[in-house]
Amino acid sequence: MSKEIYTTTDICSTIHKIARPIVGADHLILPVLSDNQTAQIFRSINTLDDVRKYHLLYEIFTSTHFGIPNGNRVASVVYDSLDIIHPIPKPPPDKILIAQLTKNYISRLGIASMDVKIIYGDLNNANDLKYDAMTANSALNIAKEEYRKELEKTANSLDSRIPFDLAGHVVYEGFCETSGWAAVPATYTALHEVVADVFASNKFNHGNPNKPLVDIYRLGCLPIGQIDDTFLVYAPQTQ
Repeated sequence: MSKEIYTTTDICSTIHKIARPIVGADHLILPVLSDNQTAQIFRSINTLDDVRKYHLLYEIFTSTHFGIPNGNRVASVVYDSLDIIHPIPKPPPDKILIAQLTKNYISRLGIASMDVKIIYGDLNNANDLKYDAMTANSALNIAKEEYRKELEKTANSLDSRIPFDLAGHVVYEGFCETSGWAAVPATYTALHEVVADVFASNKFNHGNPNKPLVDIYRLGCLPIGQIDDTFLVYAPQTQ
């Protein structure tokens, strides 16, 4: 790939034209990505040093051409989420931290309490359990759907929801083929920040619900979800 410098305006204009983000920002040199390589965006950003990573994300999400509300906060949560691309599990996984993050996630969705169980072994089996948990008529899934509807309702109340949808597109496309299951909660974490100033809820008022879930993925674990009355988290075996 050739290397060129793109201005923030160039990036934003390209995204608006073809809905396929091209990475780059003022004074930052990155590989030029074609419109069919969207999934490589955040992977490329993640190769930079921390200062340049954040600068690039800040330039993108605070651009006046985008008009994304709370762009600096969106940039911050996306910066934190970059770890889901190449998660490095702690040896051994920190059970206390996993349990605390899980309880934070559950409480932010308005669920009083739930047992947390960390499982090990076959990742394929964990993925099967993940499908089961996603399709179950569980209290957690009901709460997740209620939260999604309130988030959508808030987005619809904005003068224009185009920046909301654009932020969701950029974040999801940036993660969807490099981060597996984690792409969706990472996207909702960013979307929550877009509307955080106007999001009002009697139930979901304890912070950004998906942020603790993304943090579990950052540890190299797979939060499976609710099975019966227990929230399962898969953790990789350490040698």
